[in-house]
Amino acid sequence: MDFAKTTDTITFNENQLLVWANVSEGGTPAKLYVENAPVPFWSVDQKNLTEVQKDSKYIFYRLTMDRKVRDKLLTLNKCDVIAWTTVGKKAPRKLYLQDKTIDIAKVDSKALTVINEDSKETYYRLTLTESGNIPQIPHLTESGVIPQAPHFWIGQFIDTSPTAFLNFWAPQYTSALEHLYEDNISVKPFTDEAIMKLFEWKNGSKLAEKKRKSVVQNYVSRKHSEWVGQAIRSRRGASLQELTEFAREFLKTAFPEGGPIWRIFWLHCCNQAFPIYDQNVHRAMIFMEEGRIEELNRFTAQKKIELYLTRYLPFHRHFSEDQRNIDRALFMFGDFVRNWPGFCSKVGSMSTGPLLNRTADLK
Repeated sequence: MDFAKTTDTITFNENQLLVWANVSEGGTPAKLYVENAPVPFWSVDQKNLTEVQKDSKYIFYRLTMDRKVRDKLLTLNKCDVIAWTTVGKKAPRKLYLQDKTIDIAKVDSKALTVINEDSKETYYRLTLTESGNIPQIPHLTESGVIPQAPHFWIGQFIDTSPTAFLNFWAPQYTSALEHLYEDNISVKPFTDEAIMKLFEWKNGSKLAEKKRKSVVQNYVSRKHSEWVGQAIRSRRGASLQELTEFAREFLKTAFPEGGPIWRIFWLHCCNQAFPIYDQNVHRAMIFMEEGRIEELNRFTAQKKIELYLTRYLPFHRHFSEDQRNIDRALFMFGDFVRNWPGFCSKVGSMSTGPLLNRTADLK
């Protein structure tokens, strides 16, 4: 294409630009080229296009536009494309690009520059990447996201403080049933409904008939027990020894039936000074103290109670933050260890001592 010859034979003013399209056997071309940057043909107002020359390969047009639009179009490069949104009463939610529709919230606003507006659409210059050495415009992925330069990540364990540990892991926790816990944990005196909702949260779903009967028999029917009253009245500032002695009597003498983990949860429902205990927090504790992975289900019911009393309650005293945040953080870290055993085993094998080597006042 001889641009020198073409521009010599066509007169332009400052608001006009030479653009071109490939000759298409199907009629109207799909793309219009402005400074080598492809623009959807239909995105340009046809009234502003005047055909000035044609050969076997190309059609040349004089594109007339206002100065503002012209200046912005001239900045297009191989990494820029034209995208658009429809104009309406509400802020646009969809961005149209080539033959794709994407959620505008997924696009970095810094990559969008308005180049033209009318009563129906707003047109943008969308920068796909920072590099200008891309041979063609990338396609959108199946999820409607514009592929960017990849990020290369690694995972690393950093020995940190208990507070930093909580600040990182607790926000990772999510549960669709969390409202069942939040709405009912402070209901005192207990109601039948509050107890059932709390155990539904602990179960992670609606209680099957057998579990429902167990909760009714072992906890709901005994909600006015003197042991429950004592647990509720237990002071938050009690020493580790006081909490352990009370928990031992509560779990072994007052409530010997119902399964160890649910009995411990019942104690927690009475007073949150007694932390929740399950397979995830046990896994977290063992890995943090010994650098190895251990599953709670290998132990008998009696041994689980002993582990709670003699291992987990002292371990929990390493933390002094909000009790619920502690539960969430340890749950998520324990779940992480379960999902990445190979990675965690390598980290644990390189540890020469407890991973959580800071101690708190256990008096």
